[in-house]
Amino acid sequence: MSVQRRNLATSLVRALGNSVGRAVDLRDGWPARIEVLNEQFWQPVDLYISTISPHARKDYEFRFQNPAQEDQRPIVQQAGVTPLLLGFTEDWGKPICVVPDVTRRIGSRNRFSILFRDSLIEQAVTRGWAEYHSSTDETIVAFQAALLPAYLSFQNLGARVPIIGITNAIENTGFNEAEDETVRQRARVAVSRLVRDWAFRRDVVSAYEGHCALCGLDWGLIEAAHIYPASAPNSPDTVPNGLGLCGNHHILLDSHKLHVDPQTFRVKIHPAIRANANSPGRLFLDNTFTELKLPTNRLHRPSSEMLTRRYDWYREVYKWAA
Repeated sequence: MSVQRRNLATSLVRALGNSVGRAVDLRDGWPARIEVLNEQFWQPVDLYISTISPHARKDYEFRFQNPAQEDQRPIVQQAGVTPLLLGFTEDWGKPICVVPDVTRRIGSRNRFSILFRDSLIEQAVTRGWAEYHSSTDETIVAFQAALLPAYLSFQNLGARVPIIGITNAIENTGFNEAEDETVRQRARVAVSRLVRDWAFRRDVVSAYEGHCALCGLDWGLIEAAHIYPASAPNSPDTVPNGLGLCGNHHILLDSHKLHVDPQTFRVKIHPAIRANANSPGRLFLDNTFTELKLPTNRLHRPSSEMLTRRYDWYREVYKWAA
């Protein structure tokens, strides 16, 4: 079995391609040390890999297992290395990975099986990505091997992006119709962008305790707005580059009709907005804070540098605020 697991690790690295995955020390596959290019850095991974096979109990049920008792070692968490429990198969026409929650099994010496239906693999083959929620409230994810870097983004950020968003992002890149490496990379970037956006919103909304920084609205309607825009070079997806805003104030910011002073956090509204406001508009403006409501955690407060970079980036459209 140790030779089989090592061969599986070799097959997975081959499926990733040299530009995305590389073997460091495959050992016997439990674990195999590999590195995966995740966006801009090579992420070290301890790969606990096993073959996916049919379960004798039911025709539609498949599984993979940890090694038998005589060759069993627990999954361990090493500093700076990501542990990954993964079932792998190439029997369905495309290389498919099935990944459960590894944290549930770290340190365990018990024999276990990861069980799932054949439909999980079928959906991963046709759509690139699929999920199964077990009776024990565990999410098991299946995906084509080329998307492993995107899965690692999920794991790194603890993201819980709805699957419809993931499959739509993959489909929009043409991933399911092409075998081209350029398309694979486009799909990885699209899913990783989705993950970063989700994590950015989660962290910013949490920092502002679910309230709009410009009017105090909550009701679960708060959005995360980038200060220095996400489309600009080297724009970080971090809380100091974000504002928790209601939809109306987010639109006002994105239309460059709202200015926050980088040093005092005083708020200005474009004079044309004030001059042309109708009665509901004046009520909206009257309820807009004259100074940004800041997060209680000083580390989460808006970055003066990000605000300055915003106004430099959009220099022409912010002349009114000078």
